[in-house]
Amino acid sequence: MKYVLDSSVALKWVLPEAGAAKAIQLRDEYHNGVHELIAPDIFPIENLHALTKAERQNKINGAWALWQSIMADAPALHAHIPLLDRCVPNRCCRQNRHLRLPVRGAGRAGRMRTIFSANFHSSPI
Repeated sequence: MKYVLDSSVALKWVLPEAGAAKAIQLRDEYHNGVHELIAPDIFPIENLHALTKAERQNKINGAWALWQSIMADAPALHAHIPLLDRCVPNRCCRQNRHLRLPVRGAGRAGRMRTIFSANFHSSPI
């Protein structure tokens, strides 16, 4: 199955948050070829911003090292600008608004699954 990885899920790879075990399982399954992961090209920036913010708030230490750990496992990155005109607002997940980004060649009939962090479930496009 092909998934679009949200940066908040990747943060769970290195931070002790709710849903971390499931996020790590997804990463391990990605490495074992069970799933294909892709992410928008803003993925590295989103993760670094979240980590440096947490470090400024004294919640964590070593934001740069944690970011490097995430990027070592990062999926293929895809340009997000060409996809913006194809975005479809998704349902609201606990105060968070998400956008679905359909990507060409994403499996059966161009369908893809997007991972959301709010309650950590998948929703088909």
